[in-house]
Amino acid sequence: MIDIKSVYKSYGEQPVLTGFDLSIEEGQLCMLLGPSGCGKSTLLKLINRLILPDSGSILVDGIPIENVAPEILRRNMGYAIQGAALFPHMRVAENIAVVPQLMNWSKEKTASRIQELLDLVGLPSSFAKKYPYQLSGGEAQRVGVARALAADPAILLLDEPFGALDPVSRLQLQKSFLEIQQKLKKTVVFVTHDVGEAVRMADFLVLLKDGKVVAKGHPFDIIREAENTIRDFLGNSYTLELLERITMEDLVRHATPMELDVHSSGLMTLSSESTCKELLSFMLMNGKNELLVKWNDQVLRFRFEDILASFGGGNR
Repeated sequence: MIDIKSVYKSYGEQPVLTGFDLSIEEGQLCMLLGPSGCGKSTLLKLINRLILPDSGSILVDGIPIENVAPEILRRNMGYAIQGAALFPHMRVAENIAVVPQLMNWSKEKTASRIQELLDLVGLPSSFAKKYPYQLSGGEAQRVGVARALAADPAILLLDEPFGALDPVSRLQLQKSFLEIQQKLKKTVVFVTHDVGEAVRMADFLVLLKDGKVVAKGHPFDIIREAENTIRDFLGNSYTLELLERITMEDLVRHATPMELDVHSSGLMTLSSESTCKELLSFMLMNGKNELLVKWNDQVLRFRFEDILASFGGGNR
């Protein structure tokens, strides 16, 4: 658990965080969303003791971070930033091995961990010998995530790690990271200014403005409970992105079973990974108010109004 209590931080006369309070639970994927200059990146640096607060306290598992030697603290916190920031003169394997070598791991243990992490982030073994200039942006970012995970830290601090990528690569890496997080259950503090990314990924979403928390909670709870100023801050795209969090398991509760053969023509086939957004998009593009769908060896009828009704019971 990370506890941030009454933290103030200024650069010169410019306040960045003003009486900042936040608790992040163990195993939670916490997304920090807000405009540039609201204090998101500063907060990560404070957690990692790259900078010090003017006042207030930060505790990890109940221990004030100032009571822990900086090198010990940081070895328990993987850090990845936009653009991966790999060492250009080192091969991929050497980049991943930086922290394990600082911790005096054996060559055998380090080599095994490198292979394990390449598998985890979806890169072939051959990439271990490549230099950063030989990687695409998405591949380099995968290596950056692998390096952050190298010493199996309990906490991951991610500062817009996918921000420099094209939309397709960015979406692929978001999905890959969620799969990794499902396996590892790290405590993650993830900075973004992209509403879609925040909604798609967050267990716990924190909205920052002018150095303060203006809303926090599950993405569905925030929009339900938000005041008008917060709704304006999030914009219309927030509600649309929430549709991706409503899965087929959520949708089937609002569908009508049909007495039809699953091999009938004209059926749309969906998997358990399909979303409300996908279904509505298909309807709108084809001018349909209802749709027959094959799902799990049954035929279901979805009506436009029924899909919208499912918005009240999205995936938690």
